[in-house]
Formats: sequence, structure tokens, C-alpha cells
Amino acid sequence: VKQRIKIFIFAVLFSLLVVPVINIASTPFEVIKTTKNWKKRTFLYNLDFASRWLAMVMLPLGISVDPKQVVVGTHGWLYYGDFYDKSLSAARLPANLEDKKTIEQISSAMVAWDAYLKSKGVKEFKVLIGPDKHNVYPEYLPRWAKPVLPSITDDFYNGAASDIYVDARGSMQSAKAAHPNTLLYYKTDSHWNFYGASVAFHALGNALAKNAPELNWPKNILNEVMETIP
Repeated sequence: VKQRIKIFIFAVLFSLLVVPVINIASTPFEVIKTTKNWKKRTFLYNLDFASRWLAMVMLPLGISVDPKQVVVGTHGWLYYGDFYDKSLSAARLPANLEDKKTIEQISSAMVAWDAYLKSKGVKEFKVLIGPDKHNVYPEYLPRWAKPVLPSITDDFYNGAASDIYVDARGSMQSAKAAHPNTLLYYKTDSHWNFYGASVAFHALGNALAKNAPELNWPKNILNEVMETIP
């Protein structure tokens, strides 16, 4: 028992010495010399480097060191965990009564905004909602994290404001099928890339053109976007 206590104490003391050395060696001098960082010395025992090393080992095994933040998919794909508005659980479960009540409230608000803006002379009011990454690329999710169908998103688009919302999922899926080697989202990020944003923008333009065909987009923006869309 005494031997184990000695080993434990030695390990703790060794860590107290090594961790600051690693942080000082890996932190740029410009950061170290700032008054805030040096006086507080909060960076000396920062263990982010250990988490990074552990993640590098676990990632190829499909294991996340912080599953609430990040869920590890296949082929190097990463997805948000439940830390961000419980987005993962929301995708895996159908809409409950509380969800449906929230959807009705949002839809009512959008309908009210549409009526108000049109009373002020606004011809078209549309809301473009960016599809979640897991809706466009569900095939790279772990099997247990596959989104349920119909989803909360489906209920949302089928609400009272269905003609106001622009559902870009179809456009995304079409672009994905037409150009399977051109990604619409970053593999290790939750955001769509320039190509994905262009496809969604094109969907918005098409929705607006139905009732406002005379609408002219700034040519420099339109040309840049159109070059990326099949």
C-alpha cells in the first residue's frame, strides 16, 4: 500500500512539473508575455493538449472523447452532439406534443410577419432554413444516431407557414446525387461550404421567382453563385 501511495504521489508531482513545461513549449511567446496570461498563469495547467492527443488516438476507433460535443461518424465525418440544443436527440425522435406546440407558435408568428410585411408593400417574404448536416449526409452517422422519419423538421415544414419556408433539403439532395464527389458540407464541421450555400441560395431564388419573376439579383453575386451550381 505504501508503495502505491509513493507511486501516486510521484505521478502527481511529475505531472505538476511536466504539464507547465509542455504548455510553455507549445504556447507562442507573444501569448505568454501578455500581462493577462502571465499574471494569471491560467494556461500553465491547461490539459487541452492531452485531450487533443487522446482524440487523435480515439478518433480512428470511432470513439469521441466528448460525445456531447462531437459524435464520430464513419470515413472521417464528425457531427454535433447534444450539447448544441440537443440537436442529435431531436433528430432521432419524432415531434412530441411540446414540439408541435412550439412549431404552431413559430408558424403563427411567421404568418403574422408575412401579413404585416405585405401590408407594408413587401411583395414576397420567405424564410430559408439551412438543412442540418445529418439530414443531407445521414449515411456517415453511427447506426444508433440515424435520424427518424418523419422528423420534427418535416412537421415544421408542414405547418401553417409551409408556403413561407424554403425547404432546401430537396435541392441539397439533388446536388449531392448529381455531383457525389463534391461535398456540400465540411466533413469535420457542422457548416455547409460555399457550394452548399450556393445550392441553398439557388433554392431561395427559385422560391422567390415563382411570385416575383421580375426580381433582379445583383449580377456579380448571381454570376459567382451560378458558377458553382450544376
